[in-house]
Amino acid sequence: MQNHKSVSMKNNYVRKITISFRWSVIFLIVCTLLSLAVIFQARKKEHWVQHTYDVIDKLELLLSTLKDAETGVRGYLIAKDTSTLQPYLYSQAVAPATFKEIKVLTSDNHAQQQTLKELIPIIDETFSTLSYDVMQVREEKPVTAALIIEGKSKMDKIRRIVQTMKGRELILLRKRDEQWKITWGLVPIFIILLTGAGILTANYYRRSLQLTYFDKVRFRRKVQQDSILSNLRFNAIQTITDAIASGNYKVAVADKDKEILGPLANNINKMAESLDYSFTTINEWLNKKDDFINITAHELRTPLTTIKAALQYLNNTTTEKLGADDKARFFIAKAYTQTDKLAKLLSDIFESSKIAARTIPLHRTIFPIAEILRDSIDILTTNNDRKFILLGDLEVFVKADKLKLEQVVNNIFSNAIKYSPPYTVVVVTIHDLVETLEIRVKDFGIGIPKEKLPLIFERYFRVEDDQNNSGIGLGLYISKGIIEQHGGHIGVESELHEGTTIWFTLPKA
Repeated sequence: MQNHKSVSMKNNYVRKITISFRWSVIFLIVCTLLSLAVIFQARKKEHWVQHTYDVIDKLELLLSTLKDAETGVRGYLIAKDTSTLQPYLYSQAVAPATFKEIKVLTSDNHAQQQTLKELIPIIDETFSTLSYDVMQVREEKPVTAALIIEGKSKMDKIRRIVQTMKGRELILLRKRDEQWKITWGLVPIFIILLTGAGILTANYYRRSLQLTYFDKVRFRRKVQQDSILSNLRFNAIQTITDAIASGNYKVAVADKDKEILGPLANNINKMAESLDYSFTTINEWLNKKDDFINITAHELRTPLTTIKAALQYLNNTTTEKLGADDKARFFIAKAYTQTDKLAKLLSDIFESSKIAARTIPLHRTIFPIAEILRDSIDILTTNNDRKFILLGDLEVFVKADKLKLEQVVNNIFSNAIKYSPPYTVVVVTIHDLVETLEIRVKDFGIGIPKEKLPLIFERYFRVEDDQNNSGIGLGLYISKGIIEQHGGHIGVESELHEGTTIWFTLPKA
């Protein structure tokens, strides 16, 4: 009940703080968004004011350029000096580009666009008249006063149209400038509102904390008391579980801890008693099972050796003694092969029992590791369609039991052949790691599911229950025991349908 009350106090405190913080954040976000909206509008108005200035500047540039063109041609008519035509030539290059810029800048103004349509033919006629005047002078023909008056008339019309357009832009400029000033005037107001919102939010948050302060203090004291009690309970339970984890199932809760744990103490004691009974029974049955397997295997070895010797004798008997019965000789050879497999199986069972008891004798010698790798490859690829590739540091020496290491290599190579498709490659690599060496055997077979990887070195484990692949799952278990007794490590890396790599390390000689 007390624990439930303390949790309720904590939840109430957290709820108040959460609600006040949530509304404070919402209020600040709203004020911030409004301020940003005002600033954005002010920047937008400022942009349009600058846009209007740009239109006016371009109109003045266009008019100025046309005036310069007219002045330059008049000077040429009077002085007949080609240097006076520079403003005219410059105007021919600049005026069209300036006109296009004005057209783009006023694309949102229908009235200005219509006026520009009226201005285009007048500008073209003006340039035609000026060009005609220049040609007349170059051909030494007289330029009539009527042509000069006509050119002046067109320029006057251009001035009026440009002035009209400038007047419209100035009206827009005044309007946009007023809007820009009004909008920027709102910015300080919203900044003041945002500051006030921040003050109000901070004050509201302070009041919420103040109102819940004493509840928090009481809650903290309660939590501290509960924490102390929980630590005592945890330590008492951990003492029991540590003892059980180490294999001591006769442990019981101490008298000083029974008051702390209450009814849980009796349950823990009953659990320990049940575990003690269960594990004692299991160990007895496991010992009986191992004894049965060892006795059975031992009893089978003698008759199996006799049968194997008899079959070997019959298999080696000449054709004259056995007769021409090919079928009989086929079955004798097959029986001998299966007997040999059974003998190897019994040998693996004995070997696994020694590994479990840590009683494998080792006869260490110094030899190059590549030697046993090559021997195993030669033996296993005699009647096999897989290809082995040996790479790496082939001159590395190791001090180990050569026969036991050959057994490890044969087990790993046999698995690579067994679980990879025909006509594929198995890559064997030797790595010199200064104080140790590492052997990696990579096949490109079916791979191993990720959930089965931690189990492949367990006794009697097989990746697939495929009757076509012989063995009872002792090869890698025996290999692991031999490698670890040599002071090395063994592991596996695999991706489903992409292949498997089994690696092991050994101390160098």
